[in-house]
Amino acid sequence: MSKMQGEDPSLAAIAKVELDEQFYRGFAVVFGERLPALAADINTTLDRELDPYNPNALIAAQPNRYRGAALELVVHACGNTALSAAQTELSPDHVALFAKHRDHVYWDDPDGSWHTEAPVDDESFRDYILDKMRRNAELGASRLLLSLHSAARFGRRTSLFAEGRLAGALKRSRAMVLRLAHMHDVVEKWTLERITWRRRGITVHNRNNVRDIMDGKIGIKRRHLKLVGKPPHERFGFRNLPVWPRTARLDTPATRCPIATQKIAPPARESDRTDEPRIQVIIMNQLWDILTDAYIRIMDDQLVPHRRSFRERLHDAAIDIRDSGLWRW
Repeated sequence: MSKMQGEDPSLAAIAKVELDEQFYRGFAVVFGERLPALAADINTTLDRELDPYNPNALIAAQPNRYRGAALELVVHACGNTALSAAQTELSPDHVALFAKHRDHVYWDDPDGSWHTEAPVDDESFRDYILDKMRRNAELGASRLLLSLHSAARFGRRTSLFAEGRLAGALKRSRAMVLRLAHMHDVVEKWTLERITWRRRGITVHNRNNVRDIMDGKIGIKRRHLKLVGKPPHERFGFRNLPVWPRTARLDTPATRCPIATQKIAPPARESDRTDEPRIQVIIMNQLWDILTDAYIRIMDDQLVPHRRSFRERLHDAAIDIRDSGLWRW
């Protein structure tokens, strides 16, 4: 949330506390309450776009690249849900609070840059805040897909794939995204830059790289992934993550993803006892479940054993060479 260089750390800390308590916490609750509607909207979209009998569906219009296009729709749906939640929660007082801490907030540009300035024009400032929330949600969803797709590629080389248990392992791998989301913003970006391979010109901090992920232009290196747990409860996780240098100073407080650190209570069921505390659910876990279900549905034929074509084997070999560092793109 906060910038790093040339700032008073105490002012940045005040900005973080005030924005968290007065806006982000309420926004996270509203966003969480809309996740069931997001899941339903994604399922409706995929029903339409993956229908082989619909000539206007993505699967018919882009038969070779419909998976990436469908996942882009999923990411945009996450952004639209965040935008709707922000519109509900953002009051004139919140806008004034953002204006007060204007110099201590990251204002992401669509191209993925971090340290751009917010507009001075107050009339467009509210829209800029709303667009920031939408972009942040899309960036978070694209990073979820980066972890998910990299884990799926890693799992195709294990017994999970041969035994048809890869999809289940992906669903149980929530800890992957939580480990990244609970890092300081700067440390998270620094870590991702070191554990991913990518073609020249592709950046990690970019919400528009869904097709690059699906096309194999960016991914997490296999040496940073692992399979943990005993059958049939395996899940994927990270290993050998680079450690932030102790000599590298972070001049701001821990600016973690507000969605990952807030908790909400799901709607009470009729069968629930009213005197029992309602279960607290981490929003990021719910978002992982929604995106994983969509990913599995879109990639269904790639997650079960089948005879791979020569093109698929050649593509996997190219990924291995790139991952090993023998060839620099």
